[in-house]
Amino acid sequence: MIDVGTTVTKTALFDFMCRCVDRISCPHHTAGVDPAAAAERLWGTVRKSVLPLAKNNPDYRVAAVGLTGFMHSVIALDQGGKVLPFVAAGGRARQFFDQMVDRFSVEGIYQRTGGRLDVTSVPPQVLAWREHSLAAV
Repeated sequence: MIDVGTTVTKTALFDFMCRCVDRISCPHHTAGVDPAAAAERLWGTVRKSVLPLAKNNPDYRVAAVGLTGFMHSVIALDQGGKVLPFVAAGGRARQFFDQMVDRFSVEGIYQRTGGRLDVTSVPPQVLAWREHSLAAV
């Protein structure tokens, strides 16, 4: 389980009985940092927290990864694992949010995902970012 908080990334390894086997906390200092640099730091912190858990617990194999934290942030990676620059989607996400609600309805989205969608949610942000990225090509 990886929890990216506002100041610390907490990573834990659980067995199949949901008992915590090992855990590690890695601080990251992203307050006031531009979004691209913050994404790079956060991804680096996640990598730094996962590797020691794997190394210190060789008898365990990862069967699933749970992610939580940092609310509606997106860290996009290229095929080589390098962080892609993420331009804040701003008002463009509203357009995609409205399209999703029109297509699926608020209730339909909740039934499918178990969560509520809003303008700051990852799906409309990623669609707006994708549109921005394609326009820049």
